[in-house]
Parts: sequence; structure tokens; C-alpha cells
Amino acid sequence: MDSTIEFYIDKIEGQILMDLADHDDANLYTIANELIQNEPADKLASICQAYEVVKHELLG
Repeated sequence: MDSTIEFYIDKIEGQILMDLADHDDANLYTIANELIQNEPADKLASICQAYEVVKHELLG
């Protein structure tokens, strides 16, 4: 796993924790979608891979 994917994993996990602390709710899909909208297009694959890693971590 490259450092770009690890960066987005950390970013997604951090946002999940912030959302849970602030709103008692977190939506992984929404977080990933916002990243896709706000990050450069060449990072799409890394964001998608990070999304899948976090999803599998959460589901077990």
C-alpha cells in the first residue's frame, strides 16, 4: 500500500471520528464522496482504495 492511500485512509478515519464526536453519526460514503469532489482527479484511485480499506476495517 503506498503512502497516498495511507494518507487518505487516515483522512477518512479522522473524519469518521470527528463526525461521530460532533453528530453521533458518520457516513463513510459521504466522506469519500466529498474527498472525490474536493481532491485532484489524479487521486481518485487512491481515495477509492482507501474507502475500500476503511469499509473492510469497519465491517470486520
